[in-house]
Amino acid sequence: MIKFHVGAYTGSPLYQRDHFDRLWSLLAHPVVGAKRWGAAERTTDLFTSDPTAAFTSLRRTKSLFVDGARDGFQVMVNRVQGSLYDVNIWIAAAALDEEAKRGEWLAWLFRFLEAAPVLFAHGEIKPEHDAKHLNELVDRRRWLGASLRELMTFLPGIYWLTVFGPDLKQTIDVERLADLPEVTLHHLASDQTAVVLNEPPTPRDMAARLVLERRIAGVLGDDYFFDRERAGRALKTVAAFAAELERLQRQAPPTSTS
Repeated sequence: MIKFHVGAYTGSPLYQRDHFDRLWSLLAHPVVGAKRWGAAERTTDLFTSDPTAAFTSLRRTKSLFVDGARDGFQVMVNRVQGSLYDVNIWIAAAALDEEAKRGEWLAWLFRFLEAAPVLFAHGEIKPEHDAKHLNELVDRRRWLGASLRELMTFLPGIYWLTVFGPDLKQTIDVERLADLPEVTLHHLASDQTAVVLNEPPTPRDMAARLVLERRIAGVLGDDYFFDRERAGRALKTVAAFAAELERLQRQAPPTSTS
């Protein structure tokens, strides 16, 4: 099954009970059909709408996994370092390729992003991500331009779904895309803007998809975005974004759970 993947970094204080509860309520939503949860994928603990045990587990283990019954849904939340979390969500690509389901899942994803505002997020099918970042070597696989260390220096690219938080928007004028017929801008709470391509996540022509995304990056400021076809060029850092990533990694969560 080909999956659609959303990767995000958030400084949302999930170590605080009220913030965590908002996120958990979205995982309890019928669109997800949550059935299992735990600190890792191999878990037999049944999902419950009561977030207490999951909240305690995330604080203790720094990770949380939820498995859903609908459309191959899965989510993994990890506290990377300090107060910085990464969130990875997987949904069957075929579900998002259907227009009706795509609208339903996007509405849910936007609510999730508003419950845990992000610094940056991207969403794409695995073949698109591999086309941008995978380097197949003789004895191993390597991903280029997609690590947290690299994110401190440049952005990994434009994808089917790209979400810019307020620190990025201080420098990158996302509104410049408003007149492009190929995309729709969605303005979310906490000054986030989601850019979505006006076509299904699975492209008919991957090469044409990459050309379009490269053109969108050019409108926003080409030098901020990684492009494996031009990997040797100098790239610019969004200073406010890099500073916030660093600050969150240095900031230890408080010991209180209230």
